[in-house]
Amino acid sequence: MPTLLRTGLEAKTAAVTASDGPIASACLEALTERGADAVLLDLDQAAPADLDVLVAILDAGHVPTPGDSGSADADWEATVGTSARRLYGMVRDTAARMSARGSGAIVVVAPEAGLAGVRGTSAVAAAAGALFASARALAIEFAPPVRVNTIAYGCIDGDPYSEWLRSADPNRTLALDGSLTLLERFGGPEEVATAAAFLASDRASFIAAHQLVVDGGYLVH
Repeated sequence: MPTLLRTGLEAKTAAVTASDGPIASACLEALTERGADAVLLDLDQAAPADLDVLVAILDAGHVPTPGDSGSADADWEATVGTSARRLYGMVRDTAARMSARGSGAIVVVAPEAGLAGVRGTSAVAAAAGALFASARALAIEFAPPVRVNTIAYGCIDGDPYSEWLRSADPNRTLALDGSLTLLERFGGPEEVATAAAFLASDRASFIAAHQLVVDGGYLVH
C-alpha cells in the first residue's frame, strides 16, 4: 500500500471495550476499516496479551445519572467504585503488558463532564475525571514505548449519556441544543471514532498524554 494511503493501523491487534452505546460500535468499525483486527472486549474479560491498541470507553450506557428517584450513594458506587475502577484496571494492566512487549497505544474515552462538570452528574464527572488523570499519569509512567491519550466527548448523537443530558430537567443541568455549539450541531459517534483511530495509529506516534474534546464545539463555546 502506498505510504500516503496507509492508516497506521494495518495488521494491528485492537480491542474496544464493550458498550451499549454507538461510540464503541463506531470505534470498532473505524479500526476495522483502517486495517486493524479489532474486537469488542467486555470488562469481565482479560485483554489479549498481544494487544497493540486498546480503546477504553467509560460505559455511559450502564452509568447511572442522578434522577428524581436515584440514590447519590448508589450512583457513586456504581460509577466510580465499579465502572471507572474496572476500566482503570484494564488500562493499567494493558499498558504494563504493552510496555513489556515494547509498543502499544491506548485511548481512554469518557464524558467531558470530567473536565467541565455538569449539574446533576457528579458521579460521572468524578469517574471521567479520575480516568483522565490516571491516563495522563500512565502516559508518563509507560512512555516510551506505550502511548496513552484521552478523548472527552460531549453531546454525541445517539449516546445514552448525551441523550440523558438533553432530556434532563433544566433545573438540574444546562439546556442543551445544537445552537449552543460552534458548529451549530452536536457531534456524531463517527467523529469520536475517527479521533480514537488516529490517536491509536502509528500516524500519531508523536502524540502522548494528550486530550481531544469531541462535542461539536459546545465546551469551547
